[in-house]
Amino acid sequence: MRYLIIVLISFSSLFAIDIDSLYDSMTPAQRIGQLLMPRVNAAYVSDAHPTRQYWRSLIDSFHVGGIAVYRGDVYEQFETAAFFQEQSSLPLLVGADFENGTGSIYNHGTHFITAMGIGATHAPQNAYT
Repeated sequence: MRYLIIVLISFSSLFAIDIDSLYDSMTPAQRIGQLLMPRVNAAYVSDAHPTRQYWRSLIDSFHVGGIAVYRGDVYEQFETAAFFQEQSSLPLLVGADFENGTGSIYNHGTHFITAMGIGATHAPQNAYT
């Protein structure tokens, strides 16, 4: 039997999951849903806001396997990820696109120079650094 151990530091939880039996218990729709990772605006919305209902449908109807967060500050993104984790029966993969630094995702984050900007310096050491 194969097992997957998942450690979620932010939630201080340890899960041991028998992957084969879990996979066998899933419907085809649930298996396909695990491949989906929708982009989610993490700016704060209240529990009564229609956005929360939409987020619940991503878990309940589409069985998504993760989310890619954007916008908001660090706390708002943590709160959004925590909401999704609480709604899901399986641990979710949470990601963000930090290609241009945290400033492109977080309010008040640090922006990095683009790859084109580094290339324009004609100094390979800059790309390495």
